[in-house]
Amino acid sequence: MRALFERSFPAEHLAFMEELPFYHEDEFAIYVHAGLDEGKHPSESTLMSLLWMRDMDFYKNYRGKPCVFGHTPTPLLPLRGRLGRHGIYISHSAVGLDTGYNHHSPLSCLSLPDFNLYQTYVDGREETYQITSFIPETLKEMQRKAGIVN
Repeated sequence: MRALFERSFPAEHLAFMEELPFYHEDEFAIYVHAGLDEGKHPSESTLMSLLWMRDMDFYKNYRGKPCVFGHTPTPLLPLRGRLGRHGIYISHSAVGLDTGYNHHSPLSCLSLPDFNLYQTYVDGREETYQITSFIPETLKEMQRKAGIVN
């Protein structure tokens, strides 16, 4: 399977992907594929956690710098935190964006700190939302620092 994958991608694309970091951090948030080890910065977290973790305690209780993650489809995340028809997950400082991307679920992108949600569907439909409700205090603080809310 790996050999088939490698043959189907141009070498320069594979080289680019191999050079990518396992996380990104800016003034607003930490961005990882899956999650963080408890109480640790991504630079101290294991690659297993950054890439494969599915830890309900992290999703429900993480309260550090805002952390945006994917990997676990939002329907599998705790019910408390799922945001209605948009399908994303926000609980304390954890923001889950894996909305599934299939015939019924969109591919989602969230712009921070303004909380503009961009979604595109398999049929080509695109939708944009301004998330204003159910934003936890930890994330509102990010918006205050950016001068978006009072």
